[in-house]
Amino acid sequence: MSGLVELSEEGYAVKSPWPPGSEDSLSDMRFEAKVYNHLGSHPRLIKVIDWDAEECCLTMENMSNGNLKDYLEKNNACISEPQRRRWILQAVEGLAYLHTKGVIHYDFKPKNILLDENLEAKIADFGCSAFNGSKPTGGAGVRYAPPKGGNISSGVQLDIFALGSTIYAILTGKDPFAGVDSEELGDRFWRCDYPDILEDVEMDKIVRNCWKGAYPSVEEVKRDVDGLSQRIASITLL
Repeated sequence: MSGLVELSEEGYAVKSPWPPGSEDSLSDMRFEAKVYNHLGSHPRLIKVIDWDAEECCLTMENMSNGNLKDYLEKNNACISEPQRRRWILQAVEGLAYLHTKGVIHYDFKPKNILLDENLEAKIADFGCSAFNGSKPTGGAGVRYAPPKGGNISSGVQLDIFALGSTIYAILTGKDPFAGVDSEELGDRFWRCDYPDILEDVEMDKIVRNCWKGAYPSVEEVKRDVDGLSQRIASITLL
């Protein structure tokens, strides 16, 4: 999460402008508060407790297990496949909700997915987002964004591309093309020379379709992920 986040005496996470007093940081906090207000409450969004308009501070629930990126890096070897699939479903569900509300995240990645005490995933950090005609103020890093000049240009498909990279990271515990420098990475994405095939062939196809721009909406991704999950559940019950 951008801004300065501190834990209050009551056990909440308090996000304040950083650097303090900067007009840009104050503006960013006001915008983020506006996005949260617009989105309202949802199981896949971090819960806002209070907004202090005078101090430009957001008080939110504390996500005790930190962000998904750090959790994957520290615990990858002992994370079960069912847990990974739950996170994938939750990431897709959350992003689909944003899009139904007309919000494009523009910085969707495991670092901006937070985990509560039950390891439930919730999306946070809307500082780069766009809605109601506003323009994004930033974007995802090269491993979560398509190469410039390609066939992916709409905000929706930029988020879907990032979703594909996020699913890849959840399944493998690492960013796409980990260890490859950013210039070579862009060239490889441009040539559709994707990372090694995932062990889960059907999920691999979903990820690659996200990267190719084959999905017109997150709802289409959700349909495929839900269908795969239902097939796995039925096999497990046999």
